[in-house]
Amino acid sequence: MKQLALEISTDADHWSDLALSLDALDIGLSIAEQTPAPSNEIRWRAVGDRGLSNWKFATAQRPYEHAGDFGALFLLGIAMCDTSAVKVVGRLAQGKGLNNIAFAARWQTGDAWSAVDLLVDTEHVSEAGLLRGRMCRLAWARR
Repeated sequence: MKQLALEISTDADHWSDLALSLDALDIGLSIAEQTPAPSNEIRWRAVGDRGLSNWKFATAQRPYEHAGDFGALFLLGIAMCDTSAVKVVGRLAQGKGLNNIAFAARWQTGDAWSAVDLLVDTEHVSEAGLLRGRMCRLAWARR
């Protein structure tokens, strides 16, 4: 029944909802592309969320990029074990002032000293000192 409704619907909102409920992500992507900003951000996120719920990580990535959802992109990069994507998300997040995501990306990719530098740059000096001290103790213990 929903498939028939999708074929005859003329309302973009209804069409979008039907497409996503039927997991027709290609139609959802097409609708999001045709929707003018800023209301398309909601549609991009909806398509990304639906792709993610169907374990279609590659399909979910593009909508999250268009929506500017750095948190979702960070988690998606980790889920796909894509270190380079996590690093890119970290740099983009830092540029937008999303320092928590930038820190987590650096830490997750093993760039601990850069994570400490970010803490210092964002005036979290005491946290940077604690983290640096812990890292030094671990390095010393491995000798």
